[in-house]
Amino acid sequence: MICSNLRVSSLTVCLVAVSCQHYLAAKEPANDAKAIEGLWSGAWGGGGANGVIYQPVMAELFIKGNQVELRGFPKVDDLTGTVRFDADARQMQITPAPGPDGQPAKAIVYTCDIKADELLLTGTEKLSISLHRHHVAQNPLANTQVDLVAASEINDAGDLLVTEFTVLRVGRAGETSFQPVNRLLKTKQATVLLVQETGCRKVAIDEARRLIRKSTPVVVTYRHDDRPPRHQLHRLWKDTGPPAPDSEAAFRTYSRILRPGTLVFVLSASENTPVP
Repeated sequence: MICSNLRVSSLTVCLVAVSCQHYLAAKEPANDAKAIEGLWSGAWGGGGANGVIYQPVMAELFIKGNQVELRGFPKVDDLTGTVRFDADARQMQITPAPGPDGQPAKAIVYTCDIKADELLLTGTEKLSISLHRHHVAQNPLANTQVDLVAASEINDAGDLLVTEFTVLRVGRAGETSFQPVNRLLKTKQATVLLVQETGCRKVAIDEARRLIRKSTPVVVTYRHDDRPPRHQLHRLWKDTGPPAPDSEAAFRTYSRILRPGTLVFVLSASENTPVP
């Protein structure tokens, strides 16, 4: 009789434990952070009062996985931590990373209204932040400007000899002729690539010299290291202008467009500035 009671008690405890686990699982908020992953920027505040005009404050948000960074939020300003987004409850919970003392920080909860690329966050003080999503790509075929020229050699000094042509219209009939102009391009600060079936491989000047014969078509592009930095509006991320011609994004473009065996010379623009 005692054993029977023990078996019943054990079964009851197990059932209660399972029920508690199901209850806790049901109470655990969903995490739909993928829906709001990416770069966001917008503003809050602004307007006028008592004859004083207040400018809106720029706010920026970056979410990747469950990691979050934000800048310019009211009562928060700069923060990194983790994020949990519950689409059904229309709530976003941000847990700041522990401070220098290692103590856990209090979570911040926002009410969320998301529609396509627009996100409206409202804090506990009913102050709303309007954000817009920035569409980005991680592995694009990047835009880059190149010249297609005929190369004849790389001399002992390492200069690339290329031939460019000027179009001439001759006589009343306007017969078309092409006048060759030889140029020496400095390669001391160059990156030289060899296009292959599966991508681009960096090569030394000596290897490139061996691959060039008379009137070998090559690609020339310029890296503008001397350009002044662009004025930055964002604090969380930086706009750096077009992709660099010696970046991985540009390499993907070369390998997709150019024939295998083509040489690409990424030259320094300042090193090759024409001298009057």
